[in-house]
Amino acid sequence: MTNAEKILHFLNNNDFSYCDDCLSELCKIKPRQQVNQICNNKITDKLITVNKKCHNCEKIKNTRQKLHIHSELQKEKNRPAVKDVQNYNLILTNKGNIHFNYNWTNVYKTDGRAYHFPENPGLIDKKYKGPSVYKWSILGKNGNDLKIAYIGETIELIRRVRHYCNPGPKQKTNVRIKDRFMEYLRTNRIINLEILIFDEIQLNEVTINSSNLLDSNLRKMLEHLFITIFKEEKYILLNKV
Repeated sequence: MTNAEKILHFLNNNDFSYCDDCLSELCKIKPRQQVNQICNNKITDKLITVNKKCHNCEKIKNTRQKLHIHSELQKEKNRPAVKDVQNYNLILTNKGNIHFNYNWTNVYKTDGRAYHFPENPGLIDKKYKGPSVYKWSILGKNGNDLKIAYIGETIELIRRVRHYCNPGPKQKTNVRIKDRFMEYLRTNRIINLEILIFDEIQLNEVTINSSNLLDSNLRKMLEHLFITIFKEEKYILLNKV
């Protein structure tokens, strides 16, 4: 896959705006100037550049996002109706199956101990830098599960943890969650961080594995799936559900 294809593949699967610095890091393209050259020259017709907040670093700068062809959709709407057009329906029956094995595992620091909020996120092992579906669990002082949790997803876990520890004034969710965490800490609770680990997801004939977590749609699907699962298991969820 060429560097241009890496960028397009990433932006196709993540419907947000990203600056060149973050694209360089997330797509593993070095040096960073290559991203700038590719986006300005080779694939300009497939991207738009917008001065706005980067979804990853949350800094206001020139960002890249996939071109959405609203004009073409509008042309389609304005075309005269055609008679006898075939309609296609997607039908899901009880013959469909989804199956995967998973577990939630602690996020560890470089010293081998589990990470707990609000420890310095810089202590987290760098292997957790990539995309994740994660769970904050509220534990008793003896480590017992109180069945209180927050489920989330992110393109870069360590950066997201930093936002929970030191949220900006406009990061309303991060501010809200930090405030709740601080309430639990005042009653000697432990705030534990875990990530979702799974071998592969088998949906009929389609197989998905953890390498697909760069796709924001997959991360959001798993996030909402486990929100539903934990609701059924009578957890108190800190998500707004």
